[in-house]
Amino acid sequence: LISPLLKELAFDDFITRMEANEAGRKLGLSVYLHWCDDERGDVYEALEEDLTQCVQYSVQLYVSLAPTVFKFFEESVGVLPLVRLFFAHIHPSALFTTCVRLAMEDFEVTGEAVSVALEASLTWDAMEQQCLWKIVEAEFSQNETGVQMILENLLPHIDPDVHQISLGGMLTLVSTVPPTKDLLTLVFSLPFSFSQFVCVVLSRWSNQPKGPKFFANIFTKYVSALANKSSQSSLRQSISLCRHITLLKTWENSMFFKELLEDS
Repeated sequence: LISPLLKELAFDDFITRMEANEAGRKLGLSVYLHWCDDERGDVYEALEEDLTQCVQYSVQLYVSLAPTVFKFFEESVGVLPLVRLFFAHIHPSALFTTCVRLAMEDFEVTGEAVSVALEASLTWDAMEQQCLWKIVEAEFSQNETGVQMILENLLPHIDPDVHQISLGGMLTLVSTVPPTKDLLTLVFSLPFSFSQFVCVVLSRWSNQPKGPKFFANIFTKYVSALANKSSQSSLRQSISLCRHITLLKTWENSMFFKELLEDS
């Protein structure tokens, strides 16, 4: 079945230009978007409909087409139906290539709407969630502001017993940034049900390239600041901190505690 989309002159021109250079692809998309705007009114709805038909016609063509849309039509970045459509059909081999381009900041898929996409993904199937987290990791790895924003917005919606894929994604993401006061506060304020997550985060931070002593220094300053405050929120954070750290006895043998003992 030939997609009705492929019979349209504008989209035919777009596909032809897909095999040309980057400037040609940009021009082809511009022609297509103007045609959608003039003939169909709602560009986003038309784009979603046409890309869905494109998948039915050729998944390979769609996988080549979607990054071009996200790159040259920036308004499509973070639009949930387009984002989900992308993850529903991308092949693992194409996903790796896409992640490389994202890591090189060639284009964006989720952008500033990343938290909305991640929250919505909590009800998606496992493969879609995993694909989304791979994309998010490529987009936001080593981005301290972005990582903190994601954790702040997503953690309130997480059930540690249910959302294992999201916990794993956040763990990988937070491991790419150094610990800061705000991140420590966020992590230590989590309920006791997140203790395993918290302990692994601390372990990852303590083994970052700067070394356990660097993290031990930040950690002790954080604890000292809490001890010098008398507010109820500081008291709650201190209690939460103690409960998290005493959960796993394996921490007694970690490099982190050895550093603390040596420096004490």
